[in-house]
Amino acid sequence: MPRSIRREQRRKHLRQALRIAIELRTGAWARGAGVLPTRDDDKSDLRTATPVLIKAMTDDLSLGGVALISEASLPVGSKVTFDLRDRVHDIVGHGIIVRCQSLFGAETGARQRYRIAVQFVCLGSTARRRLRSLLESSLP
Repeated sequence: MPRSIRREQRRKHLRQALRIAIELRTGAWARGAGVLPTRDDDKSDLRTATPVLIKAMTDDLSLGGVALISEASLPVGSKVTFDLRDRVHDIVGHGIIVRCQSLFGAETGARQRYRIAVQFVCLGSTARRRLRSLLESSLP
């Protein structure tokens, strides 16, 4: 008889399926935001040598991070600045790419798409309050 496998939930925060515009910046753009290394000789920690701007839509969101669907990929470990915007909230912070999966199948159409997971590492008190408000307002 098959035995059911139980898996403990590793996430600290409840994820909510939300579609919100998001921008990710890497490289020199993100470094100027203050969280990433500012020394010119410490580029090994940036993972992306040239600045990258990705405009995408979120797939799910929590107080601890966000998953988004993008036409561009980013290497795991890349440090990013993110900007979440809906009609009411503008939430800016810093994160790190923890997963980047290629998506295949009918739902992606003809274009290559990626599901990118970003863990929040620096979120100011105002941004955290706005994020909490956004998440609470979208509960059923």
